[in-house]
Amino acid sequence: LHECAPKCTLSMKERKKCSSLHLGLDNSSQIKGVLGELLLIRDLLQKGIPAAEVLNAWTGPEFTEQDFVFPTSWYEAKAVTSGAMVVTINSAGQLDHPGDGWLCVYHLDKQPAETVEGLTIKKIVGILKKEFFGNDSEALQLFEEKLHQYEYVHLTLDDTYWFALSHKSIFKVTEDFPKLTHTMKRSEMQSIKYNLILSALEPWRVQ
Repeated sequence: LHECAPKCTLSMKERKKCSSLHLGLDNSSQIKGVLGELLLIRDLLQKGIPAAEVLNAWTGPEFTEQDFVFPTSWYEAKAVTSGAMVVTINSAGQLDHPGDGWLCVYHLDKQPAETVEGLTIKKIVGILKKEFFGNDSEALQLFEEKLHQYEYVHLTLDDTYWFALSHKSIFKVTEDFPKLTHTMKRSEMQSIKYNLILSALEPWRVQ
């Protein structure tokens, strides 16, 4: 826990999260999910999309059903293991949004220790800051604000959980893509979660 205090001032809620992470109580799958979002930020920046546009499109865990929403397109990031047969969609509307949609699936495997090619949230945040935000103070400030706003900052201070990126799969979410929609959810249904078979999504795979 001594790593947390000198690096930034954390709220009580964030300190509790940091404590649970060091105690091994946090869910590594949740950490893997956040890593997927950060990897998608990297990929969007590598496509040449301006940093401010990418960061403003990043909606985090609470504001929309999609991870990134641009004026005419949206992206949903998912993280699964390299041998996963399915990807879980967490709501009826997660793949139902106006504009061009993309489902980006990152295949990540947990590693027992640090490796040269391995990734942690702390490491990918450092890469983003150095390679993409180093000469853009406004983008760097916005990135820091987003990490705090979405309560991810505690994860950026820890490198306990290492993952290896096996590969990524990107699918175009078209009208005929196998998905549920908002209109399918009845008022009697509290929530909807469903699994898509990855091998069956090949007709929509673009990468």
